[in-house]
Amino acid sequence: MKKVVAQNPYRVRRDFRVCLKSIRAANVRRRRVFIEKRRKCRREVYLDTIQCRKAYIKRHYQAPQRTLYPEEVVLIPEHFGLELEQHVSSFFSAATNISQSNAKRIVIDFSNCQRVWPSAITFLCSFSQWVSALRKSEITVSHRPPSNPSAMRYLDHCGFLDYIGASKLVCSDSDDSLCDADIVKIKHEKSKGEDATVPFEEQVCEILRRCTDLTPEEIEIFNSVILTEIIINVTEHGMPIVDAGWWAIAQHHPKTGIVSICIADNGIGIRKSLMTGHQRFVLSREREDKPEAEGYFIRKALNENVSGAIDAAIKARPRKIFQSAQYAKGNRRGFGLHRIRDACKELGFRFSIVSNTGALMLDSSGREKLCKGFANKVFAGTMYHIIVPTKK
Repeated sequence: MKKVVAQNPYRVRRDFRVCLKSIRAANVRRRRVFIEKRRKCRREVYLDTIQCRKAYIKRHYQAPQRTLYPEEVVLIPEHFGLELEQHVSSFFSAATNISQSNAKRIVIDFSNCQRVWPSAITFLCSFSQWVSALRKSEITVSHRPPSNPSAMRYLDHCGFLDYIGASKLVCSDSDDSLCDADIVKIKHEKSKGEDATVPFEEQVCEILRRCTDLTPEEIEIFNSVILTEIIINVTEHGMPIVDAGWWAIAQHHPKTGIVSICIADNGIGIRKSLMTGHQRFVLSREREDKPEAEGYFIRKALNENVSGAIDAAIKARPRKIFQSAQYAKGNRRGFGLHRIRDACKELGFRFSIVSNTGALMLDSSGREKLCKGFANKVFAGTMYHIIVPTKK
């Protein structure tokens, strides 16, 4: 019969503690290695994102090498602007011709123009600044005045002639339809603080209080959600590297029954902005990064939390180490344009975005009227356009 030797209980406990301690130490070492690898991988993704953004910005703000003709005259249509649906196609046609001109001297001919709208004024001011900042003295932009005196008076009234430094046309007869209280003149701002944004917001809200049927609560929603989010976009995303500034204009049109508000920047555009963030790995698989796809990317930017809902860098890498490093949904980004779209739908405003080579237009009920990408550039940066009806 085999004799069973009883083990010392104290020795068993000691051996168990030693084993448990070694297991814990091994787990700690593995955890430290895991954290270090995750930190290294996140750093690689961050540096890759920074390099990608710098490359986009360098290409965007670098003048292409091409042969320039001595002079080119671009004829402005009779009605130039996005305010009325029947003039949208002519606006994009003229904007493309102006933006893609290969001349050393670009002459913008207003001779046949009968009506210029705030959206067109914003485009022309943005383009003039874009040319002067990008090409310096290589290209000049000049303007032929309109033959219609009322159109010339409006160019003076909205501040366009002051911006481009053109001589004013003095007319003996006055135009009763032009009232200083109905317009916030076009202005080029380079400040990101409240000194630049608050006066514009107050002036726009005053026009809405005086000229529309909006209630004080609706005006507050417009100011706190729509106007604030747009200004944040143009000041934070539109001019982070190049100090190109931003433009703002607003005007009440009594005959048409609308208030037109335009805010724009000369940044890299929505498509390139999305393709320089973490989400570019997923978006590039959904749609090829080409100028013709700009409309698709604008529509994507209107979706809720487009920048923070997915960690594209994680899903693009096959390593399992990334699986535990996913960002939470709602990661502080991607809600701005979504909130603007919902607020415009709630208030019954028309909302449009024109960005580089694409455009998206929504009607007062939030339905998509136009989503298009162009082969050539139609706007230097990004323009946000809001149409507020004076009567509900």
